[in-house]
Amino acid sequence: MKGLPLSLLEFSFALPEGEPTGIMGLRGALGLWLRRLACLRPSRCSEACLEPDACLYGRIFEPEAGGRYRYLPLPFALRTLGIHEEEARRVWRVAMPVVGPALERASYLALALAQAGEAASDLTEGR
Repeated sequence: MKGLPLSLLEFSFALPEGEPTGIMGLRGALGLWLRRLACLRPSRCSEACLEPDACLYGRIFEPEAGGRYRYLPLPFALRTLGIHEEEARRVWRVAMPVVGPALERASYLALALAQAGEAASDLTEGR
C-alpha cells in the first residue's frame, strides 16, 4: 500500500518585543499571502475561490470534496515550536507539515508563510 508523501517545513521569524499574534493569526496571514501569490482571479474571488480545481490557492486553502462533504481537510497544519533566544534576538519557530499533492507546490507555501510570518511578527502584543 502506497502512502501519502509528507514533509515537515520549519520556519524561524525574528520577533520584536511582545508576543506574536499566534498560530491563528499566522494561518490567516498565510491564506492572505497565498491568495496574493497564486490566485488566478483575485478581483473576482473576494469571498471564496471560484476555480478551486485550477487555482493553487483554492486547491490548498479551499479544497472541495464533492459528494455530501463540501471541503476536505487542509493539506497542511501549523504548529508553534516556541520562542527561543538565538544570537541575542528572539526567534519564533513554526513547523508546517505538508501532505499529499500540496508538496508539489511547497515552494508557494514556503514563500507565503515567510511573508505571513514577517507580517505576523510585526503585529505583536505590547507594540
